[in-house]
Amino acid sequence: MLKDRRKIISTFFIFIFILTVSPLYSQQWKESRQSITSGIGTSHFMGDLGGGANDAAHFLGVRDLDFVTTRPTLTAYYRYRLHQQIASKVGFTYAKISANDAASGSIGRQYRNLNFRSNIWEFSANFEFYFLKEQEISRYSFSNIRSFRYFSAYFVIGVGAFYFNPQAKLDGTWHKLRTLGTEGQGLTYTDPVSGQSTQGPELYSRIAFALPIGLGFKYQISRKLSVGLEITNRYTTTDYLDDASNLYFDNQTILDQKGPIAAQLADRHIDYFGDPTPVPYENGKPMRGSPDYNDAYVLTTAMLIYRIDWTPWWKKIDNNPKIPQKVN
Repeated sequence: MLKDRRKIISTFFIFIFILTVSPLYSQQWKESRQSITSGIGTSHFMGDLGGGANDAAHFLGVRDLDFVTTRPTLTAYYRYRLHQQIASKVGFTYAKISANDAASGSIGRQYRNLNFRSNIWEFSANFEFYFLKEQEISRYSFSNIRSFRYFSAYFVIGVGAFYFNPQAKLDGTWHKLRTLGTEGQGLTYTDPVSGQSTQGPELYSRIAFALPIGLGFKYQISRKLSVGLEITNRYTTTDYLDDASNLYFDNQTILDQKGPIAAQLADRHIDYFGDPTPVPYENGKPMRGSPDYNDAYVLTTAMLIYRIDWTPWWKKIDNNPKIPQKVN
């Protein structure tokens, strides 16, 4: 009978302990809402230049990734947890992207013979939605053993703005492409026979928007420190990351109005089988690029996340200062 009472009392106290500690433990995430993230990784360009042996795959087109032109990327974010399974983050990303038709598996692209590189300076705001939520490590851990439960995973989506400025290499020198009008930007071609004029496209902007979509994984090392991996595809609002978007423009007009360097960079195709006309790039069409889809770039980033506790200065002010007493 005494043993039964002891079991009942022990069970009661354990139950009270669980009711007391569980709510506190489940709210631990609120004590560390803020964190800073730094990352380093790789970038891959997906657009008209370079790529695989087939025509570009435009939605999550992994088959068109050109690993020969892998370039570095750096990131830094400030992160704030809105909910136990939702976080927001804002920050900057630097990436270098490039592509070269000579490295492509497509014969048509090889004969087109274009190349480019560009720096990307991006500011973005993203949201993390956790389908495998972050687990908090208790202050008073009963064991130092880490397990799978300290892994977390999430979807990431956001919006960003970035600056780019494509360049191409000619005879060992890199040239900025935007102002050269390689597709007739800002130029007018007049047919010498009919006298009919054809206006080229407008000069494209070097600032565009991106829509990051991807997946992320994290592992909690300690209460303040985590490591992670994030893979995102940046869909953009421009088709000119590589300075190639549509048809070849009249090369003589480019030569006359922009000079020999612009003319050479506008049309670098290699004659094949004795045919001097521009080589078909995609689906048998003699085009410099494809205007049907905008360009994109993929970032794979290894991250270090450090939780911080920044108390606003106004909360540190003593609102009830002690009034010194007069001494008689």
